[in-house]
Amino acid sequence: MGKLYDIDYELERLNDVVEWDPEYGGFVDTETGEILTEEEFDARFQSLQMEKTEILKYLAKLALNERAEAAVAELEEKRLKARKESKKKKADRLEALIARECGGKNTDLGVATMAYRKSDAVIWSKEEEPALVLYLAKEHKECLKYAEPEVRKTELKALIKSGEEVPFARIEQRNNGKLK
Repeated sequence: MGKLYDIDYELERLNDVVEWDPEYGGFVDTETGEILTEEEFDARFQSLQMEKTEILKYLAKLALNERAEAAVAELEEKRLKARKESKKKKADRLEALIARECGGKNTDLGVATMAYRKSDAVIWSKEEEPALVLYLAKEHKECLKYAEPEVRKTELKALIKSGEEVPFARIEQRNNGKLK
């Protein structure tokens, strides 16, 4: 089986370089001088087309196989992620049980040590959050976090399609192939 770009080159060459010559009653390769009968030309053209079709069929099979393997890997990834989360939660429950039983005192457990450290946590209830946000907005803006603005592509596309000149943005038409 040849390489796809070699076949494309040969097909293009047959179309561009090989010309019908009524004097010889056949096709003449203007680069090499080779003379082909109409049957030989058609046979060569069909052979290259069939070889290209076989290569494309093979490439499509490879692509579909890779997509199937990616789907299997994605399922495995989800299964492993769920297993990891389950294991983490179980470890956290066991650690909380040990922490409760050790009563806040550093304890050597033989294979590990239950150690404690002091920390401060800021607490507010969900019901009080709107009032807290209003207070902070008036008195202490530095305590609030604002989301960064984000371009909404669907709305921008509609704006450009409506004829609006939008600097720094344009619509680019693409031709996206997809195996089915």
